[in-house]
Amino acid sequence: MNASAKSNRLCVLVLGMHRSGTSAMTRCLNLLGMDLGSHLLSPENMNAKGFWEHADAVRINDQLLHSMKTFWHSLEPLPQNWLESSAAQEARSNIKALIKRDFSDVPFWGIKDPRLCRLAPLWLDVLHELDIPVATVFVTRSPMEVAASLERVHHLSRAFGVASWMQHLAEAEVATRDTPRYMVAYDQLLRDPVSTLTHLGDALSIHWSVPVNERKDAVTSFLDDGLRTQKQDMANEGLPSLARRMVETVEQIISSGNSLESWRKLSHLADEVVDFSELLGSLEQVEKSGGLSKSKISAQFYYAQEGQPFDETRSSRMELTGGERCQLDFPLLNNGDAETFSTRYRLDPVDRAVHCVIHSLVLLDDDSQVIWNFSRGNDFSLIGFTTYEAGLIERELVRTDTDPQVLFTWPEDILRQGRVLRLDIELLSELDLVDELITKNSSLSEQLAERNSEYKKLVEVKDNATGQLEVMAAELKRTESENLVKELTHARERLELTARFQNDIQQSEERLSAELQKARAEHAGSLQEIERLTATLQEQKLQIEGQGAQIEEQRSQIEELQRSISYRILRRLRGRK
Repeated sequence: MNASAKSNRLCVLVLGMHRSGTSAMTRCLNLLGMDLGSHLLSPENMNAKGFWEHADAVRINDQLLHSMKTFWHSLEPLPQNWLESSAAQEARSNIKALIKRDFSDVPFWGIKDPRLCRLAPLWLDVLHELDIPVATVFVTRSPMEVAASLERVHHLSRAFGVASWMQHLAEAEVATRDTPRYMVAYDQLLRDPVSTLTHLGDALSIHWSVPVNERKDAVTSFLDDGLRTQKQDMANEGLPSLARRMVETVEQIISSGNSLESWRKLSHLADEVVDFSELLGSLEQVEKSGGLSKSKISAQFYYAQEGQPFDETRSSRMELTGGERCQLDFPLLNNGDAETFSTRYRLDPVDRAVHCVIHSLVLLDDDSQVIWNFSRGNDFSLIGFTTYEAGLIERELVRTDTDPQVLFTWPEDILRQGRVLRLDIELLSELDLVDELITKNSSLSEQLAERNSEYKKLVEVKDNATGQLEVMAAELKRTESENLVKELTHARERLELTARFQNDIQQSEERLSAELQKARAEHAGSLQEIERLTATLQEQKLQIEGQGAQIEEQRSQIEELQRSISYRILRRLRGRK
């Protein structure tokens, strides 16, 4: 891919998740001649060797995200049609002003900001509008290393970091499908920077201002393994299935020299991530509530008589373990009053906002036989539950608010000594939650694809039936036309036969008349002969008249046939209209 074919100018966008090595890559490109502008962010403890980010570009991106009520580490999808928003239009104007001020006469320059992974569509639009050739350099790193670094620096959970890595890579991939691009692994850059940068330049047809070999010492002195503060020897362990597939595909892209086939595989995975981006907001809510491992979680069963409020003095509490499946039994008799059954019961399966799977909720007798089942009963009401599918029980993912409640209205005959309410619940760890969300979304996507396939089959059947009907209609039309032609041909033949018969009669009359005149001339002297001939002529005339009557009768029949044919033709023509 030739990134600079249009002109001698080239802009490079360095794309990658936060803490992925984009700063190191950008500095290396800068050492090879890529201008970064003069308004760079100052180094900080988290990046002691510098961010190498244009301060105004970061400010524009942050302001745009803030205008859309989001921020760099939010998992919420960007609003629909955000590119057409007034905030995006303002950012577009600011980007143009930045380029005009700092890079109008610069042949080779670049911008690095991890926020570009999500905002690349806007920057690419502006660069294309200004007719500036652009290429993109992806920098990747193990998602577990990224997550560990984010946890250390920004106190974000590992699951949140992994989900954010998936989101940034997916959205950047989708935005750059029509742009020259090249992917580099962070550890690849650290291990062999000269070869890595040489291959990058060759793939994107970048003409370095300074040859790579001449800057080898400067590059290697800047890069050192100390830059890599988080290392995960088993980086793929514990990742959600989709994240593992993305990591494997990224490795294929790099090992294959950025083959188009490997990029196509990543495109399919990126589409999957974008499809379930709405669900990632749920993980963000768990993150905001402190995650599952930060404090103890309890289930509590309340007892009360009619008119009494539910309170702590009449309840049983049991602790749950995050990330594990727990089975808890609550007796129907309040321990504080072993003689009297309550008339009102309430179960709080958790005491905070969580994601969980309620495998079952049943009432057991003293022989452990199920006498009431939540999934088939209707003697209850729910407060504070949200499900991702229609059902709530039997392996369904549930999201709760901070005070979820199940209120029971059992009949009196169900309340007996020794009976217990059994709760079988599994609190999902954050990484399990990501995997569960992906699995749910994949299942729904498969169902949608199956329904689309069935719809296409129905459309094909309809099209085939329509085609057959059209063929049948054409065949019927052709058959009817052929029959009409045959009938007209037969009628024409009969008319021609009648005409010939009439002509023969006329010729006979003319011949007989000539013969009569000859006979009169030859036998003018013989009156008797004339009378005899006259009598003969009269007899023949009578015969001819009889034949004429027959001819008239045939002519009438022919005219009747003509009228019948004409009537049928008119009726068919009217039927077609």
